[in-house]
Amino acid sequence: MMKINESLAWSIMEATEFESMTSIKLMSEFQKKYEKREVFFTSAGKAQKMDITEPQKKDSKYKDYAELTRMVRGMTLLIKEKETRNADKSYLLCFNCDGRGHKTRECSRPRNEELYKKLSSEYFNSRKEKPEANKTLMLTEVEEGEQDKTLAAENKRMLLDQINNEYELAEHSGNISRANILLCRLWVNVLCNLFEKIKANEQAERILDSDDSSDEATSSSESDTEESSGDENVFL
Repeated sequence: MMKINESLAWSIMEATEFESMTSIKLMSEFQKKYEKREVFFTSAGKAQKMDITEPQKKDSKYKDYAELTRMVRGMTLLIKEKETRNADKSYLLCFNCDGRGHKTRECSRPRNEELYKKLSSEYFNSRKEKPEANKTLMLTEVEEGEQDKTLAAENKRMLLDQINNEYELAEHSGNISRANILLCRLWVNVLCNLFEKIKANEQAERILDSDDSSDEATSSSESDTEESSGDENVFL
């Protein structure tokens, strides 16, 4: 026992019942305590090893996520300004003051019924003279001043496609790893989806603005009809 584990042997010999133990019982008691001791120290060693390795794995994973997030944020700077700034309203025409940049109901000047009727009738008469193209919910006519924005968005999309093609060529030539090419494609897909979302929002805003102008003109024509009918009743 002293050769196997000296401290464990001394703990057994210091027990009160040591003198009455037979050699068989003594060896049996030593074996039980030795096995318990091995199990305890083995479990403690595994727990300590897990405590050391787990934080390292988590820290490495979090660093990878942080690096990926930083890179994606860097690439989204191309459209970040577009998402945060106010929409361009320079194409809007106010029927109350004949000014641009705001809607008729947002005009701060006093209501000018005569100018409103004149401008609204001219605007909708000019729209009736133009041949209307087939429209769907997501396909609308490009208003004047919006064509440059559409071209700019298409140019950015072409730039992303060019970046993707360059990475594919680099992959075939062996100048870049497979992991980097997959990461690049992920960035390109994210940015392309954001471009499509912004483009769809702009088209939806144009549809809503057009509907608002139509509703205002309709309400104006109805009020004119009521006034004319009232005048006729007065004459009668």
